Amino acid sequence: MTAPASVFVALPNRGTVAAGTAMALLRTGATPIHSVTPRSTSLLTLTFNALWCAALNQSPRPSHFVMLHDDVIPCDPGWVDVLVAELGRSRADVLSACVPIKDDRGLTSTALMNPATGEMVRLTVREALGLPRTFDAAAAGRPGWAVLPNTGLWACRFAGEAWVEKVCFTARDRVFRDPADGQWKAQCYSEDWDFGAALHAMGRRACATTAVRAVHRGEFEYPNFAPWGALAADDQVNHWRPPQREYPR
Repeated sequence: MTAPASVFVALPNRGTVAAGTAMALLRTGATPIHSVTPRSTSLLTLTFNALWCAALNQSPRPSHFVMLHDDVIPCDPGWVDVLVAELGRSRADVLSACVPIKDDRGLTSTALMNPATGEMVRLTVREALGLPRTFDAAAAGRPGWAVLPNTGLWACRFAGEAWVEKVCFTARDRVFRDPADGQWKAQCYSEDWDFGAALHAMGRRACATTAVRAVHRGEFEYPNFAPWGALAADDQVNHWRPPQREYPR
């Protein structure tokens, strides 16, 4: 007999939570909420890892883990229901909502990566809305690639999953001289993309979705449910060559 669903909602924040985000926590839907756990530190990855450990230390563990950033606002009631249902329907281990970056380009922080070459491409809102509402890299036209998820709004299967005890959120940074122009440049491989690379190394399935309508709250509200932005496609395909890291398997 399958245990009923229960969702651990992690709320990383910087000391404040957008009003719309707080309201969304009152409209999660019918799926039972195990707990809503906020955590605030000045170190993003430490915050994520502390919330992850809080869920790992629950007994019994919740069936699902959901993360919602303090400036991401799910627009519709029942958004947790939609995330959990899409996660099950897609047979994904991790399902991440496409969330726009807070500028005028219309880029999202959802990316696709070629594991063989390190080539990466970010999706725009326009591109994401032209794909199936929940998609993997193959559905996005890049078979064999990996989805690198956004951590602003995502869900995963949790209880009974061995891989959840192997991951750690970490960011990788470097400075390097670009051979193309001779200039020194700074580069960051963010914790969400590193998480996606780890999932791929472990053989886990990550998907992205536009099924959950949301806005990213900044100076303006940046929506994921209408085509907008200056870019139709990523204008900076990134050939990332990060320092090597051993991923769990």
